[in-house]
Amino acid sequence: MGKKARNREARRSIRERARQWAANIARTFLSYCLPCVRGTEVEAQCQDKSLVDRKSPQPVQEEVTTRPAHRTRYLNLKGVLHPQSNDYPWSGENGMCECGGIGYHPVITSGSEFRIQDHRDTMAARSKSATTQVKDAVTSGGLPDCRYSVMGNFNQGTVAGIVGPSENAGTQCTSMAYTAVVASAFLPVGIWSRNTLDTILQLGDQLHEQILTNMGNNAPQNRFLAFDELPHKPRIGAFRWPVKCAFGPEHQGVISANGDHNSEIERYLKETFGEGYSGCLMTFDGMTSAVLQNNDETYSVFDSHGRNIMGMIDGEGQASLLRFTSLIDVAKHVSGQARDVSLYGLVGVKVKTRDTP
Repeated sequence: MGKKARNREARRSIRERARQWAANIARTFLSYCLPCVRGTEVEAQCQDKSLVDRKSPQPVQEEVTTRPAHRTRYLNLKGVLHPQSNDYPWSGENGMCECGGIGYHPVITSGSEFRIQDHRDTMAARSKSATTQVKDAVTSGGLPDCRYSVMGNFNQGTVAGIVGPSENAGTQCTSMAYTAVVASAFLPVGIWSRNTLDTILQLGDQLHEQILTNMGNNAPQNRFLAFDELPHKPRIGAFRWPVKCAFGPEHQGVISANGDHNSEIERYLKETFGEGYSGCLMTFDGMTSAVLQNNDETYSVFDSHGRNIMGMIDGEGQASLLRFTSLIDVAKHVSGQARDVSLYGLVGVKVKTRDTP
């Protein structure tokens, strides 16, 4: 057989195989695909899906681009807040008071124009906090158990941003108090340390910047945030916090330095904690702090402003975590920080973590 004859035979063989392949495709379509077009269940009739060749002719249709499923990334708050071995020196360096709880503090450093010699004294003075907010009267009352006072290394006015000083220095108290309530769901308040407070301030500063960025042109010019501007699902950049928060109704009232409305504040706090809220945010005179409940039925007040170890306003002070034995002591403490007579707002926050059923 010549070369030309062999070529003709090869071409004939190729055409025959192509006809057989087309016939197989047609039989597969009629047996398996046509019932699907007619509305019948393909799974009931398809015994072997591998018989369907992916290269079979398909009707021309508009191309639809599908995006890959987005996987939410969560910030490991438990790991971020987890205490380190050097967090508890137990030598006074952690912010605990060295007076042993007797109440005499002759060596408390303060950047204010007054020096507290005894926390039982009541005095009037002028003091300026790190947020340049002036308070004319400082009243001691509802005193914290200073043996358990914890002080950070800085306050909201001196916290560092990701690169250099924070751009929101002095305005982040609401975001930081909110962060403190969230942190209490991952680390019991009773074992918070100086480093814990520092971490909360840094997270709160980043959250504050994120909220303002998300608000865009609607962000307040003074960069202060209200309760209803806090997100239920906080996030920083691409990382969501592993929580979903709910806010209770806001209680509003009058707070006075002489303590005339302490019983009302105490009642609101009792109602809030009685309804199972994780913590409370309280704002007055443009400053927000967080009230938290401890496991031993005591209470703590987290404040990101410059304070001394007794919770008094101090321009050179740090963020503080003060412990109180009762809610009436908490009410006395916060009213002692007020400027004469002021309006306040109080709202409860429920924190549901991803592990919570």
